[in-house]
Amino acid sequence: MEMETTLASDSTTPPTWLDTFFRIGQHAHRGDHGADAQLPTFTRSARLTVESNLGFTLSGEAHNAIIRQLLHVGESLPYEPLVTFLTIVAGRLGGTYLDIGANVGYCSVLAACASTMPMQVHAFEPCVHNFAWLRRNADENGKTGEIMQYLVGLGAEDGSADLSRYGTGSSFVRGWDDGMADQLGVEEVAVRRLDSLIPDASLSAPTFVKIDVEGYELPVLRGGERTLSNPNVAAVIAEIVHTHYPGGFNPDAADAVRTLEGYGYHCLGLDLLGLDGDGLPRMAARPAAEIDMTEDGVDDWPGQWLCVRFDDPAGAGEKLVGSLALFPLFLQFYPAPTEVLAALLAGME
Repeated sequence: MEMETTLASDSTTPPTWLDTFFRIGQHAHRGDHGADAQLPTFTRSARLTVESNLGFTLSGEAHNAIIRQLLHVGESLPYEPLVTFLTIVAGRLGGTYLDIGANVGYCSVLAACASTMPMQVHAFEPCVHNFAWLRRNADENGKTGEIMQYLVGLGAEDGSADLSRYGTGSSFVRGWDDGMADQLGVEEVAVRRLDSLIPDASLSAPTFVKIDVEGYELPVLRGGERTLSNPNVAAVIAEIVHTHYPGGFNPDAADAVRTLEGYGYHCLGLDLLGLDGDGLPRMAARPAAEIDMTEDGVDDWPGQWLCVRFDDPAGAGEKLVGSLALFPLFLQFYPAPTEVLAALLAGME
């Protein structure tokens, strides 16, 4: 699929890291040489408020899994690489971004800060502690107006449920992560259907949805049937996993994928496969029909799912899938600073 040049900004302001990256991507897509340049190793400072070369800062406690990875000295990959990259592309395309399971706001802030077009983010987080950091991160990045924050969990019915106090891995699923989640106790939180909170008028073209709810995907999807069936929703980026589920098998995983297919999406299982012969990261995108959905297929289950419409009004589903061609290049350059990318770009133009 053709990579659209609209991901690169035409702004006359000084180019950001992302502007420079996507301009390099245009050259690489045309076959220009230079994108395989060797880059030195870059490190981050270990502090509670982490500065990212992706255009934002993130604050949180050091034990939070997101903060912990960002703080790791010498870390060569972003947090959740595929989700990070797809969220960046969504931000560049603009529209609406629903962050379901927002935690401290990593994806919400990333989408808002990556945007070169108007972008409205709706962030849903049921954990009071995480929600406080979400609010702070939206404020510290000057994105309070772009990020609407909801202290609520999403499910199949309006009501309440017990949420484990497990930091990044807080879950509504009892026995999550070999029962470790339950050992820290639970808190009763409000639960609403997505359809109860988001009117159709809020679903601009395009709308993107990210779901990371630690095993509770199917109830979230069932409570969002009207919203997720809206043709303006171009893509759902979902973590649907067996890992950490009691017994190592999520009995709702296959139904979650089939539910999204029933809403009109083409679902692709995404996997990182290590490095190729040139030392570049490889990625596989497999249609759902090629994936064993039974318990026998647990070991071959994808790490992430990208479910898209190829007929959304903005054509964003096709653009998002097309952007996957740039994902290995994105990992190769991360976390080189803007100055290094700018020098590389200067040699290509």
